[in-house]
Amino acid sequence: MASSWGAAEVPVGDTSVVCFDYTLDGTLCEELVKRVPAHIYMLVSDENVFALYGEQFITKFKATGKTLFHMVLPSGETTKDRRIKEQVEDYMLKNKMNRDTCCIALGGGVIGDLTGYIASTFMRGVPFVQLPTTLLSMVDASVGGKTAVNTRYGKNLIGCFHQPTVVFMDMSFLDGFSKRDPVRAEREFKAGIAEIIKTGAIWDASLFEVCEQRVEDIQSREHTVLNEIVRRSVAIKAEVVSLDPKEMGLRGILNWGHTIGHAVEGLMGMTDYADGLLHGECVAIGMVLECNLARAMGVLHSSAVGRVVRCIEAYKLPTKIPPHLRIDDIMKKMMGDKKNIGGKLKCVIIDRIGHCYEPKASSVDAELVRMVCSPNITPVPMGPLSGTVRVPGSKSVSNRVLPLAVMGKGDCRIRGLLHSDDTQRCMEALCLLHPDGEAAFEWEDGGAVLAIKGANGKMRVPRTELYLGNSGTSARFLTGVVSVLKEEGGSVVVTGNKRMQQRPLKDMVDALRAHGCKIDYLAGDGCPPVRIHSCGLSGGTITMSATISSQFVSGILLASPLGQGDVTLQLKEDKAISEPYIKMTVGMMKDFGVAVTQPTHNSYLIPNKGYVNPALYDVEADASAATYPLAIAAITGGKITCEAVGAGSVQGDAAFCHLLAKMGCTIEQSASQTTVQGPAAGTLKGLGDFDMETMTDAFMTAAVLAAVASGTTRILGVANQRVKECNRIQVMQVELTKCGVTCRELDDGIEIEGAGGVSKLRGAIIQCHDDHRIAMSFGVLGCLLPGLIITEKECVEKTYPEYWDHLRLHLGATLSSADSHPEEEPLAPSSQHCILIGMRGAGKTTMGRDLARRMGRDFVDMDDVAVADLKMPIIDFVTANGWPKFRDIEAALFAHTIKVRSVGTVISCGGGIVEVEGNREAIKNARAQGHIVLHVQRDIAEVEAYLTSDPTRPPLPEAPSVAWARREPLYKDC
Repeated sequence: MASSWGAAEVPVGDTSVVCFDYTLDGTLCEELVKRVPAHIYMLVSDENVFALYGEQFITKFKATGKTLFHMVLPSGETTKDRRIKEQVEDYMLKNKMNRDTCCIALGGGVIGDLTGYIASTFMRGVPFVQLPTTLLSMVDASVGGKTAVNTRYGKNLIGCFHQPTVVFMDMSFLDGFSKRDPVRAEREFKAGIAEIIKTGAIWDASLFEVCEQRVEDIQSREHTVLNEIVRRSVAIKAEVVSLDPKEMGLRGILNWGHTIGHAVEGLMGMTDYADGLLHGECVAIGMVLECNLARAMGVLHSSAVGRVVRCIEAYKLPTKIPPHLRIDDIMKKMMGDKKNIGGKLKCVIIDRIGHCYEPKASSVDAELVRMVCSPNITPVPMGPLSGTVRVPGSKSVSNRVLPLAVMGKGDCRIRGLLHSDDTQRCMEALCLLHPDGEAAFEWEDGGAVLAIKGANGKMRVPRTELYLGNSGTSARFLTGVVSVLKEEGGSVVVTGNKRMQQRPLKDMVDALRAHGCKIDYLAGDGCPPVRIHSCGLSGGTITMSATISSQFVSGILLASPLGQGDVTLQLKEDKAISEPYIKMTVGMMKDFGVAVTQPTHNSYLIPNKGYVNPALYDVEADASAATYPLAIAAITGGKITCEAVGAGSVQGDAAFCHLLAKMGCTIEQSASQTTVQGPAAGTLKGLGDFDMETMTDAFMTAAVLAAVASGTTRILGVANQRVKECNRIQVMQVELTKCGVTCRELDDGIEIEGAGGVSKLRGAIIQCHDDHRIAMSFGVLGCLLPGLIITEKECVEKTYPEYWDHLRLHLGATLSSADSHPEEEPLAPSSQHCILIGMRGAGKTTMGRDLARRMGRDFVDMDDVAVADLKMPIIDFVTANGWPKFRDIEAALFAHTIKVRSVGTVISCGGGIVEVEGNREAIKNARAQGHIVLHVQRDIAEVEAYLTSDPTRPPLPEAPSVAWARREPLYKDC
């Protein structure tokens, strides 16, 4: 549903209006007193905003001839407090203000909410004006009349509706913080973008698409598009508020992402920046999880979830709950949410981009919400499982069709593309390579179809690195693709996460180097990151080994048509590993107009001919993903059909059903679907020696079946699985052993002694090592073996995002949320103190509080002790008396704290405590007496950026980097 957004003024109901065409440099103050006549005006701002605009506002306002008072409050969420409200009200009463007063909020959402609440209650209600200075407050807090303060029980629990008479949107306010504090300004800007994404997702699909497709323009603050998305977002909120001013139903949809987001924000202490999360950042996390909730309810397609996640991640906003938060605490916060009615949890649910499932917050199953939020999951065995399921599009096909369509000539509509982490990383990189950027990619049919405008071989050298996370397939394919780029002085860096930087690339790099390409390793030899210089790919013969990964072969095959001549790829071995995947690549290249021939069985001739895009390309379902539901039929004795994966598949893993037949299952397979009927639970047969070289990705699925089968199974031919997302052979051996399975690693596989059922096995906590196939395989085992807790459940997003939902919704499985920290047991308090030292801003207080909670201990922050003893802020004492005097007092307070605390306490020390020799000796003596001393360290550049952005911290007499150079050996000495 679209809203009109081009007007200079947008009405909000009958009593409020948003104005866009007035600026502080212009006639804003004159217009303010004209629209809201009053005897006295009361300006409320915070320290940061006032430092930028306060004096300018006061000067401009004086020209109106009206009386203006002002009050400057501390910056940050903690200012939105009943105590601060009382201070402002007392100031207003002291200065004899009455009902002929207008309050003016100059600042972000905190100041706007607080000032509005003050105006709503002062003299039983006075008018107020909003001057929002952050993007988030412009598109969210300033419009609609919600006013409130926070309490220790949650955000915005005390407040009322009180519409501002006028809201002035001066976009130039956004420039001030960018110049004064770019790090802070960037975070606040992105937090505002999160709210705009939210607005598009719940109401206007075309606004969402602008956010999705114009990332570079929006992030660079391009005026036209930024002005458009702000005005559109404000117009939508104004329309919704006008229809439901008191949030009796429809207005509740503006809280999408807030049920979970507010819980996270509350638990993060509502702090700012380095140690906390901004409101918009928490809402971003909430949007992702509430999308997952909608998918788990069966009302939102996975393609829409993927689009939301990709859009949020494109702005580098967080998408996951911070790992130190516990699921019990999150649920407790959510159950106290003000949207809940009659003890039932309420949450806004979208059913497609731009539309809500209900025109209000929906009642949701609290246990389902808990399961969505928990990082871990437990399958509950419930007997035979049966059903029909269509797994996502093939990962292998998806990762090939994307670069093919980008390199090709003409438009290509791709239907059935896998929406996953891997394809997301690949698309992000291809956007950087395509000369039209994001504009070359457009989602159609609600995300079911991706339309790509082909670059016709004319790709650009990107100005930033290609970051591919843990997508090894994308890294290898794109290493080949970027080798064809030619630009004098140009180069491309291909990199990824920590695990990616351990995954092999050597054979491919060696082959390309020997052919004349210039490639540098930027860390350890043989693995990413690598820098590929843009020298182009010449014709001729490339010789390469293909014993580690067939993806090396596919990467060079895909790139070669765009080289500078015909290329012959000669393999050193008679046979490459995983040949079916090479055949898939060759077949898909033919679909895009390039016919590869084989002069010999181990060589490939690739013509120097551009790709031509087919108008429509259908991605078949993923055969590797299909192994999991089929294996669930086998292990539970049920009957399951996988659609769109059959005998006609180009994927090698489509033959997995024949392995199941060997284990005792009944198989029915047509060209386009596969059905498996398992034998009675506990009666599967072992495989003996079984070579899985043609379907290596399915070996883990076979391994968990072998664990409960009778007899011994030796899975062979899967040595390449040691260099995937983790060392899969080793991890399967370790995790199966935890369950009581007798198994051992082989050079190229694993040997498993089947237990003949689960009576001799036991539950365990399964560490997935961020590997989707480990998680899904043990998900299969958990359908028969009770007590499995599978950690990192979200790692299935890599290739099968809806895996857990499909098990519940289509196969009848029962799943339960698991403790978010299952291995943690609170320690009994002891006499040992835990003393945290480190630079100011390193995170000692945040970590200390969490550590104390987990260990069941008290927490003491020595800065708080000092403030209580001095009866004034440290900054004031230091200003009056200097640092040396403070250090003497700090030393005495530390010694006293150590002495009087008989039960072990977590103690966070000031950053400079080690500057005094007596303090260092006290810390070392404490360590000698058995107390624990921990040095909390953070990158000094991050510390410096943080400290210099926070004016409430005591000023340092020198740059943090200088202090660090002196203190580092002192910390180590302690």
